[in-house]
Amino acid sequence: MKTTINFLFRGFVLFLLLSASFVTIYAQQTDDGFNTGEAARVGKGSGMGGGLSISPISCDVNFTYPISTHTVDGYPVNVSLNYCGSVSMTAYGEFDKCTNTYPSISKVHPAWLLDVNGFAMQAFSSVLGYQSTAINKNTSSLDEQQYSWTLDGYDICNRLLSFLPWTAGPCPPTPPSNIGDHRPNRDFIKILRGDGSILELRNKDKINLGDSISRPGWMTGIYYPHGINEKGYATVEFDSVTYFPSYLKQLVLDSIDWHIVLEWYPRIMRYYPGDGLEYVFREFVTPHDFSQYASPFYDTRGCFPTIFYLEEINSDTRTLLSFKRSKHTYSDPADLHSVGRALLTEFDGHRITYGNTYATIEALGRTIKLKYNGAMSHSGDADDFADSTLSTQIAGQGEQRFIYGPPGGDFSSIALIKEIIAPDNSVTKFTYNYKYSTYDNLEIPWTFLRDCKIEWWRLSKIATMNGSVTINYLS
Repeated sequence: MKTTINFLFRGFVLFLLLSASFVTIYAQQTDDGFNTGEAARVGKGSGMGGGLSISPISCDVNFTYPISTHTVDGYPVNVSLNYCGSVSMTAYGEFDKCTNTYPSISKVHPAWLLDVNGFAMQAFSSVLGYQSTAINKNTSSLDEQQYSWTLDGYDICNRLLSFLPWTAGPCPPTPPSNIGDHRPNRDFIKILRGDGSILELRNKDKINLGDSISRPGWMTGIYYPHGINEKGYATVEFDSVTYFPSYLKQLVLDSIDWHIVLEWYPRIMRYYPGDGLEYVFREFVTPHDFSQYASPFYDTRGCFPTIFYLEEINSDTRTLLSFKRSKHTYSDPADLHSVGRALLTEFDGHRITYGNTYATIEALGRTIKLKYNGAMSHSGDADDFADSTLSTQIAGQGEQRFIYGPPGGDFSSIALIKEIIAPDNSVTKFTYNYKYSTYDNLEIPWTFLRDCKIEWWRLSKIATMNGSVTINYLS
């Protein structure tokens, strides 16, 4: 029997169970897509291969497809593939030497994330450089083809702001009276979680805004999670050995003034969430091309992007999981110029390979395939996404790439997975619909106003041999 049910979510949570049925769901979303509430996990939907949930606060749509669950020395290891309805993304313009900032614009967009114990180890997205050259004072209007979207806490994890006091540099003849001081009052590190939310860790010590010397304690020490009802803490130390080869270290010592040189040193972060485990992240300081890191001091004043990679999960006695990636270890000189975050390739009985139209996850002897051929990119082009974009931007890892593309070129892409093929060859299919909003005189911090068009794709249907669910958004 075919069953059709309409639900309107008004501040309550629906637990959806599908069994040979067809269900229509209404989900509320703001007109501009800027609904940033964290998803509430509701449960697993029978027959859908995972769990469909709706946030009771923001009404974001989320879907979880379980990959594997096992234990190592009694500690749980949970792996899932998550569709997250609101993942925070930022597009940065070229560095503004007057304000010592990157003008930027942010949005939320759905993304598929491979989740291991609560952290996003692989996002099915790609970005070929973190600066969108079209975001400048000479551009009258902007659209999606001019943005280079980075995932917050994933493509860029550090603060991307300088501690150094503002000095009159290459500003207009008369600097703006409201130029302000955009330095943060403390260091922070952002890590993307597997549910699309951000773990933001802040240094317990504030900086001295009047100090012209970078103090070690500003960038190391105890870090606490910033948020509501957060638990745990992290310790951060400089690591001048693991990912700081001698030629890179010597360049820093030769080029950077002694009183600020510590801002160029990579670090190691150990995070303790309170579950008895230690999560070890190491900072890679040249993930978006060496030239950004090696620029003369007054080019970016130490404002270069870095990535913190989760490399180990440890118990109090040994390493339980080690994560391998496709690049960014400095074992190959190409790492200096290889643009974009490395791909997760292997960990504890799991292996991930990436092709032109499929990704394959081998999980504890089971094989799961992800088909992203024909998915949509940021530019709104729905034609052969994987063949034209994903295969060249994600699968081709060894090639050095030029950071800036021509105006209107594809800078970044999001792979919206179309099919998940289970080990028994059963298929879960996903459909998306297109949404956009336009803005007049949107402020692009900190310097100018522009007309902007923001676009995104969102999940609209999930189908299996047992039934389907259709998601209709109220706006």
